[in-house]
This record gives sequence, C-alpha cells and structure tokens, in this order.
Amino acid sequence: MELDTQLKLSEFEQGFLVGLIEGEGCLSLTKCKNRRVDGQRYINYVPRLSITNTSYELLVRTKNIVRRELGIGRISKKPKQKQQWKQGYAFEVGGLKLLRLLRLLQPKLISKRRQAQILLQWCQRRTLEQSRKYTEDDFYLVRQMKRTNKEGAGYIG
Repeated sequence: MELDTQLKLSEFEQGFLVGLIEGEGCLSLTKCKNRRVDGQRYINYVPRLSITNTSYELLVRTKNIVRRELGIGRISKKPKQKQQWKQGYAFEVGGLKLLRLLRLLQPKLISKRRQAQILLQWCQRRTLEQSRKYTEDDFYLVRQMKRTNKEGAGYIG
C-alpha cells in the first residue's frame, strides 16, 4: 500500500477540510473489539476522522473530495437525540490511509493539531511495525489521544 503519494487537493479544498475538521470534526483512535475465526477476541485501534453535521450535502462534498484522493470514506445517518432536532449525519474515514490526509492538513490545523500529531505518529508507527502486537509506545499514544480529547482543544500536553 503506497502511503507517501502526494495528495492533489487545491488550496480551497484544503481550507474547506481544515475548517470542517476544526469546527465539526473529531480525530480519535477508536477501540474496536473483534473476534478471530477461531473465536478468540482481540482489540484493535483504528485511527479515525469523523465530521458530523446536519447538512447531508456538505458531507457529500467532503466525501467526494476525500474519496477522490484516498478512495475511502462513508456517510452514515446519526440517531436523533431529541425528536425536535434536525437529522444529523457523520462522514467517517479510518485506517492507515488517513496518514496521507493528516500529513497534508496537520500543519494547517490549530485546535485539532495535537490530535493530528498523535494520529500521525500512530499511523507512521503502525505502517513501519512488522508485528501486529501493540507496544508500550502504541499504548502511550492511545492514552495521549484519550487525554487530549478529554481535555479539549486547549490542551497542549
């Protein structure tokens, strides 16, 4: 899998994505519990970008930009928390392909820069690792991401 190919996003598209990530986005390491064919359980951490909004059209535009460059991303309908609220949607992209997008956008981020740095480190480590087992350094990054997201955008760490 080629991860170092340069993305071809215009300055407008880069600014569009940065604005959405800053205002409506969440960068995280999502803990997934899986089961092997032999029935044994294991935990997997997936780098994830999620952008939530009530404008489906806005997220379609986002998906089209990201899919053109990375070939991944999907939109899902979010359950309404209250009957009177508008319908919400989430655009999500996850996995190590996110590395290419983060490399391009991370220097332009402000409030989400620390989360992007942690995800960049995670993706770089996991693409270089020969072993599927997580190391103490990997778990350190998971803890840092949790802490940074819990503290909010102002956390420098």
